[in-house]
Amino acid sequence: MAKRGPGIRAAAEIKDWAILLYLVADHDGDDLDDSLIEELKTIIAAAKSILPSAHVAYQVDLKDTDGVFRHRIDGTERAADKPPLPKVKEETFAASPNNLREFFKWSKEECPARHHAVFFWGHSAGPAGLFPMFIAANPDFGPALRLDALAVAAAGPPSVFDHAGPALRALFADRLEQEIMLDRVDPADPLRLFSLKNEIKSAFGTVDLVAFKDCWMSTLETAAEMAGATKYMVASQSIVPVVGWPYAKMFNTISEASATDLRDAVAKVVSHLGTHYGDPEHRRLTKRKAPPDEVPFTGLELEGVSAVTGPLKVFVKAWTDMTDNLRDRARRAMQHASAGDEASLLDATSLSGAVSAFADLRDSSNELKRVLNDPNGLIVRHRTQEANSGFTGVSLFYDSNDGRSILRTLMDLRLREYAKLALNRQTGWKAIAFDDLDN
Repeated sequence: MAKRGPGIRAAAEIKDWAILLYLVADHDGDDLDDSLIEELKTIIAAAKSILPSAHVAYQVDLKDTDGVFRHRIDGTERAADKPPLPKVKEETFAASPNNLREFFKWSKEECPARHHAVFFWGHSAGPAGLFPMFIAANPDFGPALRLDALAVAAAGPPSVFDHAGPALRALFADRLEQEIMLDRVDPADPLRLFSLKNEIKSAFGTVDLVAFKDCWMSTLETAAEMAGATKYMVASQSIVPVVGWPYAKMFNTISEASATDLRDAVAKVVSHLGTHYGDPEHRRLTKRKAPPDEVPFTGLELEGVSAVTGPLKVFVKAWTDMTDNLRDRARRAMQHASAGDEASLLDATSLSGAVSAFADLRDSSNELKRVLNDPNGLIVRHRTQEANSGFTGVSLFYDSNDGRSILRTLMDLRLREYAKLALNRQTGWKAIAFDDLDN
């Protein structure tokens, strides 16, 4: 057998599964670094139960420690120690698609596998994207130029355009498509849904599962965008506590799954999450006194999105054909189907009940409910123990809070981007989501 030359290492072993975790604490929030370190300890302990049959690796961006850190768990880590944090690059913006791209590229080399599950941990703004700084919650938040335009080298840093007019914004919006100077994006900007999709498709084609430990991600916008990039998705319509997931149970369920029983595996993962939040240890760590059914989670098989977009498109057409008076009444009725707290989300499966009094909307909303309730369709499993929780699996962005929500504040500056999302292109939902605008 030929000897390897100096500096040439053996190729990593191809395993059945690679579980990849992208963990971001580099944004507003108290004690996020401490929470992330505790999360990593749990992840490392869980990973040891499936080594060496699967790869498990993570990339971390901390708030108070400069740098980007990356590690493949090999089983030598000690639970009592601080988790390994090898620095791979200087501090940069964690929501940059460039960062995610580099992690995926490294993962393909270090963790080659036939199947992939990707976990995300950090703040989210649902359809507005992952890992925002949430400066929108600040009353001094101003009209900063955000995702609809990036500064390029010749034009200077993003602050130059903080008060740019529409013409200048439009000029640079075209440059956004080229993803120029990604690491110089305004640090208030989240990772966009279509950037997330593009990076997954570019690196892997299609992954088997994406799991979001991020608030408000179980939306039809996310599902439609991620279709074609991942087969399955696990996410919540609600606010997700920072601390703790049943990683050991989840990793074992995933690593034991085959291509033919992935749907069953996703249902089991959702069941693990459904029982997790009532666990006494979780409640001790989070110091929460809320009931065990506080966090709903849903598993989605994204092939089922195509069945949803048809009736939703018919619903939008019926909506736009209604008189102004009827639309105003329907808007008020739909507010009662809100399921996203301050996020301004509309529970998709509750839509038909909210508009049942409006004949023009009844058939299409009932058809939407039917396809969402198809046991072999989009929703694999929805888990919440509280019958009257108001959450039934998956939401849509809808401003039910008079424009005062976190997401609305962010989305107002991203109308161009919302229009580009797959769900809106297929259904025209923007006409309802932004119901105070001319569409």
